[in-house]
Formats: sequence, C-alpha cells, structure tokens
Amino acid sequence: ALIAFLGCTATDFAAEAAARANVPPHQAGLIHHDRGTANWWERRSGRLIVERCLGQHGRLLSGFHVPTDRGEVEIDHILVCQFGILAVECKDYGGVIRGSSDTVWTQGMRGKVRPIVSSRGRNPLEQSRAQVMALRRFIDAALADVVAPLRDRLFVIGVTLFPDSAELQLEEVVANRFHGAEAVVFTAKNLIERLN
Repeated sequence: ALIAFLGCTATDFAAEAAARANVPPHQAGLIHHDRGTANWWERRSGRLIVERCLGQHGRLLSGFHVPTDRGEVEIDHILVCQFGILAVECKDYGGVIRGSSDTVWTQGMRGKVRPIVSSRGRNPLEQSRAQVMALRRFIDAALADVVAPLRDRLFVIGVTLFPDSAELQLEEVVANRFHGAEAVVFTAKNLIERLN
C-alpha cells in the first residue's frame, strides 16, 4: 500500500502541491528533486540497488532535498521497500572506516588517516539522523489527511552506504543489518543481500 501511495514519486507530489500554490517546490517548502548534484558513487549505488534487488518490490527515488527549519537536507536516495522508507546517504570512502556514534569518523587508507566529511553533525550517522527527521516531518505533513494508524506505522530508517572497499570498524553503531528504526551503516554488498 505504501509503495502504491508513493507510486507517483515525490517529485510529482511536490510539483503538484507547488503548482497549486503557484510557487516552485523549493520555495514552497516542499521536497524537490536535484539529480545534477550526484557524484559517481551516488549514481552507481542507485543503479546497483535498482538492478540487483528492487524488481517489483520497491521504489527508488534519487537526489532529493527536504525542507527543514534551517534550510534543507539533501538525501541521496529514498528507497521504499519491505523494511520501510530508507533515507540512504552515500559515502564514497574505501579503506578502514573508524568511529563511534558520537565521534568524528575517519578513513584509513594507504597509511593515511583523514576525517569523513558529513554535511550535518560530526559523522555520517548524525547526518543520517537529520535526514530521517526531515523526511519523517515531511511525510507526516504530506499524510496529515491519512488515517493516523497507517501514518504511524511508517518506518523511516537512515542508512549510510559505503562501497564494498570499505572495512567498517565502528563502535556502538549497527552495521550491515537492520535494527528496528535505528540509523544503520551498510556496505553496498551487504545492503543488497538484506534487501533480497
């Protein structure tokens, strides 16, 4: 039922709502699409998810900006599947990924250590949580007229996705599995295995 509801895509929904208000979606405080900002890993991960696991059982929306009270949050992919609605943040970092839920994460590769960049918060997990909160608020507002029990059953889960060349050595972070509605971290191969 959820996939059928989102079948028109968030872009169509935002465009229709903005057209009613006679303003562009981003000025109306609505979710809007911007495929032009995707890097190669964001585009590749989207193709992997679609080609290897979705089929008729899900829907992938890529490159969206969701309004917040402090501007907007960019979400690389919104995946609607059997686990709920996944807000997927793609990080193009290989090598050893270290950190915890409340520290800056680092990438160790070829003898060098560098911080992993996150647009919000100290690490990708905090960035993912901000994306989930923004998307949840948007969905709650968009479904305000929908019966509360249906709306309240929607899981929005934050997923940070690393390429398979990443070795996740994270403390106090759920990795390569779903854990309720908690934000999680996956490598591409492990996410695809979970979704199938």
